[in-house]
Amino acid sequence: MAIDFKLDDYGDIDLSSGDIELVDDADEVAQICETKILKVYDEDRLAQETGVEWFTRMYDVETEEKYKVLLLKTQILSIPEVTGLVFHSMSLDTDTGVVSAEITVDTIYSETPLQIGV
Repeated sequence: MAIDFKLDDYGDIDLSSGDIELVDDADEVAQICETKILKVYDEDRLAQETGVEWFTRMYDVETEEKYKVLLLKTQILSIPEVTGLVFHSMSLDTDTGVVSAEITVDTIYSETPLQIGV
């Protein structure tokens, strides 16, 4: 059983209830997937080696998107509780900087896949 701190929309520990909350099992897997998606799209400024800037300097736009999907698949499938995934869509609005992604993740916790959207 995996347990982690619940994060808010900004990636900080969620204190909205007045206390530290925990997430476990499928909710924890979903939170890890969301964090990994945002990291690949350079939401994590301290990990630029996996962010947009690294890809932009190295590849053209079409190749960049293929490598982002490959990197995300590798990152998400490396989560021990994940048994499979399907990418539906993934994009970055370069004008606003807003990340949009929709994936379905199979986990060891449920026969019902997680629908994850960022």
